[in-house]
Amino acid sequence: MKLIDIARAYAEADNRDVQATTIHLHHYLLACMAVDTRARRMLTESGFTVRELRVPEPPGSGSYRLAPDLNHAIGWARGMRAGLGGEADWSLCFLVGGLAGDGTVDRWLRHRGVDLDALSRRLSEEFGTAASVCGTRPRYSLDPPIRLPKPQAEALMRDLHSRGLKFMMNHHDDGTIVIIPEEERSADAPHDLGARDQQPG
Repeated sequence: MKLIDIARAYAEADNRDVQATTIHLHHYLLACMAVDTRARRMLTESGFTVRELRVPEPPGSGSYRLAPDLNHAIGWARGMRAGLGGEADWSLCFLVGGLAGDGTVDRWLRHRGVDLDALSRRLSEEFGTAASVCGTRPRYSLDPPIRLPKPQAEALMRDLHSRGLKFMMNHHDDGTIVIIPEEERSADAPHDLGARDQQPG
């Protein structure tokens, strides 16, 4: 099976949407880990500690869609690969595309033992400046997401912004807001004062 088909099979196994399967970025990463790709080897060498993955059954014939995070990573990988002459390894380009996203994949990888600094160094050694985005991404907290009523959430976001910290956020139907803040940085670390309105993973 192609990587996208394996990713779709993982998404169908999650069974989160009975009407249309949504394939997320982490499903595609699981596909890269389930077969012998260069991304699998690099992630394993960078600490990926999940047990051996079983390639799922082929996907069914139902409808599916690509989540925004996956669309972004695929688009980035296509552009990067084309810019490198079309010969660069697809799975590694996709990995860079994932790390160039909103930060949710960082949390997913770190929860599975990946040393992102080591991974970024490996990708930079492979691609040079084409992978420089890996070293500039925000690093979001691994603590459980913070869910607050709107007034308290807005106060927290103002505080984070005043300290130059980015955050991911998501609004819920009950009026609460979920926030995942960026981790505190050392005083001499460069940072961007902007805050992103993103979907937490």
